Amino acid sequence: NEHYPAILMSEKEVDALKVDPSLIIEVPIEHLNSFRSDILGSLRDLAGKATLAVAPFLTDLESIRNSIGRVKNAFSRDHVNYGIDTVTASSVEMQLPDEPRACHIDIGLTQDRAGIACGYVSGFKRVERSGGYEMLPVIVIEALLAVTPPKKGQIEISYLRGLIYMLEEAGYPVRWVTMDTFQSVDSLQIFKQHGYSVGRVSTDRTMIPYMQTKQALSDGRILLPKHDILSTEWKSLEVDYQKGRVDHTAHSTKDVSDAVASVVHVLSSIREIANRWGVEPSLLENSGGFKLAQGDSKDEYINKRTF
Repeated sequence: NEHYPAILMSEKEVDALKVDPSLIIEVPIEHLNSFRSDILGSLRDLAGKATLAVAPFLTDLESIRNSIGRVKNAFSRDHVNYGIDTVTASSVEMQLPDEPRACHIDIGLTQDRAGIACGYVSGFKRVERSGGYEMLPVIVIEALLAVTPPKKGQIEISYLRGLIYMLEEAGYPVRWVTMDTFQSVDSLQIFKQHGYSVGRVSTDRTMIPYMQTKQALSDGRILLPKHDILSTEWKSLEVDYQKGRVDHTAHSTKDVSDAVASVVHVLSSIREIANRWGVEPSLLENSGGFKLAQGDSKDEYINKRTF
């Protein structure tokens, strides 16, 4: 008889659910935030309890509902069929036009959907942690698009680059562009020639982008437009603790989700952004930020990146 673990804050909840007392563990208050953000990982690492090797990744559905639909999408539609649909970008709803933007392109191969996400930091939020607090970025994803390839063909990468240029022409100050896979090398060089700071971010080689995204959701620090594909992808994500990666189920995708996680990672890792908001780096040492992007200037970001 398997049950998904949950945090019960009162005896009434225990009685209402008729939980077997042998399944209940007391969690010290200093570890409560850890259990809230990653209950399975905390059960395994802090409580020493065996858990499933593969389990749902985002289990706090309320945090997803509270984050999605908070801003308007800069793109005129959420999804396009490549070669069939058209899309435009508008800056009518743009906020904080002086804040630099980060964009990520998750390239779709022959049968894969491509995902594009762009966002910025709208401020920093004080988040209470065990024994202190952290100042962490509030991230706004303002442009989100899924691109489906044709049945017998693939998406031209030049088309995906054009979507970033479209946002720039609409007035969005795009500063950083990241991609993944070997196919991104030429495109990153082209973006660099156009004056963007570039780098590679992989959500398959490390769980950090997804862990940062999960924490931002839990903290209420991420705002996104309504996007049905992203909502579906988030709810179907799984974490494989043995392989140390977040993946999708056999019948789902994570292209748009990967793009969002990558943007969250970049915006959480650039010192310049904290400097712009007057946040001391010492307040972010335990946040996962500032450990991957080295340096403040554009050239340093390009040359010293550790994506």
